[in-house]
Amino acid sequence: MRSPFWLFITDPWETLDHPRDTTLRLMEESARRKIHVFWANYQSIRLEGPDVLIDSQALSTVELELARKTGQSPSGAVWSTSPKRFTQIHYRVDPPIDLSYLHPLQILNQEARR
Repeated sequence: MRSPFWLFITDPWETLDHPRDTTLRLMEESARRKIHVFWANYQSIRLEGPDVLIDSQALSTVELELARKTGQSPSGAVWSTSPKRFTQIHYRVDPPIDLSYLHPLQILNQEARR
């Protein structure tokens, strides 16, 4: 069985409440449990031709701890990849529930149906 690859999709990094953000805390604990943790801004979900792509970054426990303490942005490489690469996707975007919230979900749903 392959190691889990979890993707956490959130609002833009700079808008997160780093010391108190529960998603960052979930990401940190997941990384401690040897789950490969990736982060993506919901605004990076897109269609390129027939392909659904998302820009994501791998995050280590150290990077996540630093982010929660200082708000520092991840510094790792950004990869454009299919959402199917991940074993789980956690969509944790703040309301309001409007078209900018729903449209990325619709694109992800399209990929899940293939």
